[in-house]
Amino acid sequence: MFFNILKHALSRGSIILTNQLSVLIAIPILASRLDFFIFGQVAIGFVLVQLSWVVSDWGVQHFSIENWSRAKTLRDKNRLISLLLSLRLSIAVVCLLIILFLIMANLLNFPLLFWMSIIPSILMWGAYPLWFFQVNKIPQTMILPTLISRLVYLLVIYFLVNDNSSAYWAFLAQGINMGAITLYAYWHMIMRHSYSWINFNKKQFTLVIQSSFPYLLNAVTNNQINTLWGFGLTIVGGPMAMAIFNLGDQVYRMGGALTNVIAQSIRIYSKESSFNKTIPSVLFFISTYLMLAFIVSFFAKDIVMKFFSEDYYEAIKLIQMMTVIWALHAIIKILNYPILRKFFSTHFINKLTFKFLILHVFVFLVWINLFNSPLSMTYFFGCVVLIHLITFIYLVYLKVHLKK
Repeated sequence: MFFNILKHALSRGSIILTNQLSVLIAIPILASRLDFFIFGQVAIGFVLVQLSWVVSDWGVQHFSIENWSRAKTLRDKNRLISLLLSLRLSIAVVCLLIILFLIMANLLNFPLLFWMSIIPSILMWGAYPLWFFQVNKIPQTMILPTLISRLVYLLVIYFLVNDNSSAYWAFLAQGINMGAITLYAYWHMIMRHSYSWINFNKKQFTLVIQSSFPYLLNAVTNNQINTLWGFGLTIVGGPMAMAIFNLGDQVYRMGGALTNVIAQSIRIYSKESSFNKTIPSVLFFISTYLMLAFIVSFFAKDIVMKFFSEDYYEAIKLIQMMTVIWALHAIIKILNYPILRKFFSTHFINKLTFKFLILHVFVFLVWINLFNSPLSMTYFFGCVVLIHLITFIYLVYLKVHLKK
């Protein structure tokens, strides 16, 4: 089982790694060619795109794992694909409209040109069926297309983002990248898996929205909660604060994307296995997370001083703190569905996770009233994550101890 998990995680992880590495390479390029304020606005855009991706996914990554096997016929599978495509695209449109409202209401310091530039990437992600390749255990299919599209993404940024006036190409590059791999994904699904559009009714659509919503709340809390904190900072902190926070957030996001894949891989391959058979894989990955967190924290100062100007030196401690929080949150993910689901129902886990989501919002509001720096925000963020982790560890310990 361990090698199946590792193979699946490496296959899909290589896709995620390619995506995130390209962003990490792009960040120093953007920071060197844009002034501090405009870079902060671009950082706001990255958070808006990421949050829109999370929301438009609507928990489909985990929902599909639970429900794909229930679709017995090709027609049933195609209907499910059509439903999830329509759902994700609809939510993506809603996200764009909400962002536009925040801009028009002067709640976001984000140019209208930048908003128009993020439209392709948000819509294309809404259509992107990566979950299909995951549940069918063929994520390796998307490795080469992703690699090529990300090279194009970097080339667009390198050659077309030259100063503040061309900063919008940072978002259009994302749209070109997402459009290319999305079109390839559907070509593969049509040619190799006989996908065709199947109509559905309003009741079916509503049922999918309701059924997948708890998975969205779980995904936001356990996988993408940093994006929610980042979005809050875009509202109260503005571009200058986001320019600093973005460096730590990108490191966290890269690690978070990989640990999401690992947690989902463990769940796919250990869904029918016992706790005792699953725990060796879990302990291996937890040890790896802690080791990586130590390495990144140790070299954070050297990396920032080498690739960024003095304006960004404040981000060194923030990167180190976000790396520690990432390691804690990575452990939470691996204890979430892969382990706790063996002892509790999905409903119980989702309900518990929702309480932590409320706690995150409450603590963020406390931070707003007491402090105002991105670094202080990460300390508050870390405290909630630590409480979350302690709770999950206690629940696992309690169940294992009672079984004895």
